[in-house]
Amino acid sequence: MSCVRVCVDGLLSWLAQASCERFAGGKQHLIFGVLTSMVDSQQELLRSAWLVGKTGCLPGREQAKAWALREVWRDDGEAEYGMNDYIADKLTKQGGGSPERGAVRKFFEKIDDDADWFPGKGNYENMGRPTVMTGQQRAAIARCAMIMKKAGLEPTYPRIIAACPNAGINSETKRPWSKKTVYTVLQEDCYDDDPFLPWECKARYSKKAVTTLMKKRRLDFADYVLAMRHQCIWFFSNLVWTDLCNSIIPLSEKKANEMALARKGKKGWISPGSEMDNVNLPGNPEVLKQKGWDTMRVWWFPMLSRGKLHVDAPPCSIAR
Repeated sequence: MSCVRVCVDGLLSWLAQASCERFAGGKQHLIFGVLTSMVDSQQELLRSAWLVGKTGCLPGREQAKAWALREVWRDDGEAEYGMNDYIADKLTKQGGGSPERGAVRKFFEKIDDDADWFPGKGNYENMGRPTVMTGQQRAAIARCAMIMKKAGLEPTYPRIIAACPNAGINSETKRPWSKKTVYTVLQEDCYDDDPFLPWECKARYSKKAVTTLMKKRRLDFADYVLAMRHQCIWFFSNLVWTDLCNSIIPLSEKKANEMALARKGKKGWISPGSEMDNVNLPGNPEVLKQKGWDTMRVWWFPMLSRGKLHVDAPPCSIAR
């Protein structure tokens, strides 16, 4: 019986030792995996701090480059005039583009005032002023601009401010919002069909063809002028450029809206994919030239001579 007990105790001791060795081996693998994961996360953190920054700002690598370039500039004994311009051309902001000279100067002032500065240091929680425009004001401006565009009116800054007497006023300054603030709302909150495709200030589709006969006439005139072989000073001293022009002045609101639609610029607030919508296309340019019962024609002429431009209206008898 004692022999059996000894064998059983030995077997149990062997199993316990093997289990401990197996657990220790698994623990080593677990610790190695944790260390590998920690190294990878640290590498990703270092990469992010070195190469990634706030859009429009300098990431850590570019900040270090700016500091190094200034140290090299000073070691060469050069005067600091032109240094910021030179360094700004060598830097690239997050998202592309180079910073302004004033931004580089403020960056160096920040470095000099902070003894604990390091590349990538920044307090992004308290950057900039808190927003003053409320959500209700922002929604009212965006809604007004979209309604205005659907009605066939171009959502310009003066029209939006005039149409929003309450939402268009800054509560702190008691003055209208700046163009930049209003256009930011148009760019982020306004859309044509899809809210995920906000407006962009982009070129309109308006292509006008030149006839073959007009091309020939332009070429013939260019050859005629070049054949004179005059110097530039001759044209400056002897030519008087003028042209008899006229403008149609609207006398009704309907005609004024049609003419405003025809005067749409080459760029406007348009969502991608909505370029061919009726509200995004320019109006009929003929309304700017055709006189009707609700318009008045005004004659005038510009005169350019020797670098001076004069605009005047002819006497009524000549205009008639």
